[in-house]
Amino acid sequence: MNSLRKLLTTTMAAIFVLVTFAGGTAQAEYPEKPVKVIVPYAAGGFTDSTVRVIQKGLTKTLPQPMVVINVPGGGAVIGARQAKDLPADGYNLLVHIVALITTRVMGVSDFGTEAFEPIAQTGTNDMMICVAKKSPYKTLDDLVAAAKAKPKTLREAVNIGAIVHFLSLMFCDAAGDMQVRYVQTGGGAKRLASILGGHADYCILGTTEAKATYESGDIRVLAVLADKRSRFYPDVPTAKELGYGAPYFGMDLWWFAPKGTPLDRIKVMETALAKAVEIPEVSDSLQARAMEVAYMDRAQLTQKLANIKQMVEALAKKKNISLKKKK
Repeated sequence: MNSLRKLLTTTMAAIFVLVTFAGGTAQAEYPEKPVKVIVPYAAGGFTDSTVRVIQKGLTKTLPQPMVVINVPGGGAVIGARQAKDLPADGYNLLVHIVALITTRVMGVSDFGTEAFEPIAQTGTNDMMICVAKKSPYKTLDDLVAAAKAKPKTLREAVNIGAIVHFLSLMFCDAAGDMQVRYVQTGGGAKRLASILGGHADYCILGTTEAKATYESGDIRVLAVLADKRSRFYPDVPTAKELGYGAPYFGMDLWWFAPKGTPLDRIKVMETALAKAVEIPEVSDSLQARAMEVAYMDRAQLTQKLANIKQMVEALAKKKNISLKKKK
């Protein structure tokens, strides 16, 4: 009887060790299958192309591949909503920009950053005030003077409710309640076409969006809306240098997971992203697109999201702007 009892005890102990070891191994091996990331914009655009550069880096920092799924439409709300409603298991992610905040504030969407777990920021695009080469406005002061001489006549190509709209409001305030006429145009390519075609006097573009036409000489960049000059446009002053300072923000690339995703899995992705953007091929490719590698971890990004949300909400309230009532 004692021998049988000893055998049973030894067997149970061995089973316990095996189960514990197996469980620990399974947990440590996350991810065990491909991770899906939703990009709420069309393939080939700024967000999509940037994500795909980082995707290549993740093949070296994750044991499983990352699959990019484009779900455009609805001002990026459709894709974001789909990501929000997916299982919070670490295998579903979202990459978004500041539109996740502005669509909520403008009432286009009934959810914002609070519906997700922040993971990391992997880059930023400074925004800039641009005019066509043939424009009579050679400097930012020229532009401001023209706007003030004839209020609400200077035409700005804009995307109402998007980052360029809010940055424009900030700049106009910094310029002393400058009043312009907004021409609803759309995304960066359409805004660029608008000033090149003479349908608008100026617009705001990201460093990546403006790169090709700036290098070809078809546009002039009058100012960078940032605290310091862009290394991709070193000869272009900041609006702050010229006396039009404001708490401007850029078009950052943010990574999220659905609310409730286990924190240990978020940490794995956070670490993988941090390592991916440090790979020379990745950082060089991003910089070739005039994208600044400005990594932020989960804690830093969480604070940044709160700050931008507060600024956007205050500006929307001050200007009394909204596209739709929040649900």
